[in-house]
Amino acid sequence: MVTAIGHDAMINRCKELGALDYFIKPFDDAQIEGLLKKYI
Repeated sequence: MVTAIGHDAMINRCKELGALDYFIKPFDDAQIEGLLKKYI
């Protein structure tokens, strides 16, 4: 899940609904690369 909203309640709700991970914009390439390696 990628969003500009970083509230803990929203993060937890997204994960409850099936999001594998959650990161907040702005993000950097290393952050995306790390998540891709984690789940691929």
